[in-house]
Amino acid sequence: MIKFISLVFMILALSNCATTKSLINSAIGWPKKEIKEVPLDKRIPINQTWTSNNETILTIVHTKDEPIQYTIRHKKSLRLHQRESILLKNKHWKDHPGRLDHLHIKNLIPGDVYEFFVHHKDGNLIDYRTFQGFSPDKKSLSFVVASCLSDNYQKEQRQMWSKVQSLRPDAIFTIGDNVYTDIVNGQYIGGESRPSRILQRYFESRQRVDLFKMVHLIPNFSIWDDHDYGVDNGDRFFQYKKQSLDIFSAFNPHARINSFTSGPGVSFIWKKSGQTFAFLDARYFRDNEQNGKFSHLGKEQFFWLMKNISGDKGPLWLIKGDQFFGGYHPFESFERQNPEGLHFLLDNLRHTKKQVFFISGDRHLAEIIQTPQNIYTKKSFEFTTSGIHSIVFKGTFKKYPNPNQVKGKAEDGVQNFMYFETDTTPNRISIKNQTYGLGQPTPLFDLIQEFTY
Repeated sequence: MIKFISLVFMILALSNCATTKSLINSAIGWPKKEIKEVPLDKRIPINQTWTSNNETILTIVHTKDEPIQYTIRHKKSLRLHQRESILLKNKHWKDHPGRLDHLHIKNLIPGDVYEFFVHHKDGNLIDYRTFQGFSPDKKSLSFVVASCLSDNYQKEQRQMWSKVQSLRPDAIFTIGDNVYTDIVNGQYIGGESRPSRILQRYFESRQRVDLFKMVHLIPNFSIWDDHDYGVDNGDRFFQYKKQSLDIFSAFNPHARINSFTSGPGVSFIWKKSGQTFAFLDARYFRDNEQNGKFSHLGKEQFFWLMKNISGDKGPLWLIKGDQFFGGYHPFESFERQNPEGLHFLLDNLRHTKKQVFFISGDRHLAEIIQTPQNIYTKKSFEFTTSGIHSIVFKGTFKKYPNPNQVKGKAEDGVQNFMYFETDTTPNRISIKNQTYGLGQPTPLFDLIQEFTY
């Protein structure tokens, strides 16, 4: 086991969601040999969340009674990161042994790689990762979209996240059902999940999903859908929604970081490479019993969205858990449950004259839909991917044919995720989509399109 004494950022015994300044010990020495990777089964869950060119947030899962410390250094120069550039927060719960540490790391050199050491006070190394901020002025952007991350599928999740790593995307979007709060000890039990069960399942999923064990961390931006919200097909009447939001926010914290705008519920907007990505909350404000203008997203979220996209000229991506254009099937979708609200949203988007794309999950299948011309006349696509490691159903498209589907008909019944490469210049975007399936060395299908606007 490697030992070292260094500049450390010590975790104090804090009250719930307290904040502390980092403490410094003298930097006496560093390991002379190259750091070896910690074996996969020994790594602790670490998630890199909101990230800009020179800032990032890391969340670390461990136990209350584990006195761990952190050290950050620039990989090339071996220069220790300044303590003044790190804000450390702690979150724990009275009746749960787990703890979350949030590190908001500032003043990064854009694009440079940093080392992140997790260790005991005596210098024994616990874990080692690397991370980086984004490169500035980058016109191209790659990202992976995944949904339905059931930790029951251990073999499948290992294969799928290994494939994601090999693609080296700039970012990962986990867009719902990232935790199955209605599965206990591997068994689906359904019903409303109480806050204690929601919390426990969040901790368990972080421990059991390799997304959080990557050696080189990739920024992961998350929203929820019904299973991580706490109730199947849940809406605003879920009695534990406030507690559920608190738990989600602890594991996926928002902060004041350039290029991000936090919104109502779990929603937020990210702007990068001339594009705007609007991650929407389709649970907290939803009313499944109504078909009004705001029944799906809620009035507050709708006007927040329109306000924060109004000044942008580049393409807009709308992202949420369940499908937008799912009127062809009997399951949850914006079009089926709230057509008035969908039409109202699309009418408002038309007035912005933006090139809009749609991303969704939930359906336990992968498909690309050309937006129906009778609903939205501007050429566009909805990209649906689900689930990366969860149950899938063979024969879905035979049972529920989609007249607007352009890709996916022959590939249902396979766990999947989508990989995007985008490139923007003024008034133009090119999109390359590749949909990967479990155990498939090449994509299930792909789509290459160019749009001018």
